[in-house]
Amino acid sequence: MRKRPTEGERLLWQRLRKRGVGFKFLRQHPLFGYIVDFYCAARKLAVEVDGSSHDGRMAYDAQRDAHLATYAIEVLRIPDAMVKKDIEQALRLISDALDPSTDRLSTIDAQHRADTTARMKYLRQRQ
Repeated sequence: MRKRPTEGERLLWQRLRKRGVGFKFLRQHPLFGYIVDFYCAARKLAVEVDGSSHDGRMAYDAQRDAHLATYAIEVLRIPDAMVKKDIEQALRLISDALDPSTDRLSTIDAQHRADTTARMKYLRQRQ
C-alpha cells in the first residue's frame, strides 16, 4: 500500500470521500490479496486511477480484474490524465457505474477499451 497518493488519486479522493457521488468509498482498500485505489462496498465497485505506474502492466491488471470479478467485484479503470484534466467526466463515469439502472458492464467495458487504446498509443509514442 502506498502512503502517498498520486495527484489523480488525491484529487478524486477529495471528491469521493464524504459520499461525493452518493455512496461511501474506502481508499487503498485490501480485497482478496490486492489493494484497490477506491472501493464502494455497497455496489461492489473498485475504482482504479491508472497512471504511469500501470504502463506495461496491462496483463497484470487484466488478471487482477478477472480475479476480483470472481468475487463479483467490478473494476472501473480511469486514466490519471482524465482525472487531472476533467474530474467531472471521471465522476460521471463512476456515477454511471454505481447507477443500478445503467448497464454497468458496458460502461466499464467502454472505459476499459478507451483506456487500453490510450495506453497503446502512449506506448507507441515512447518507442
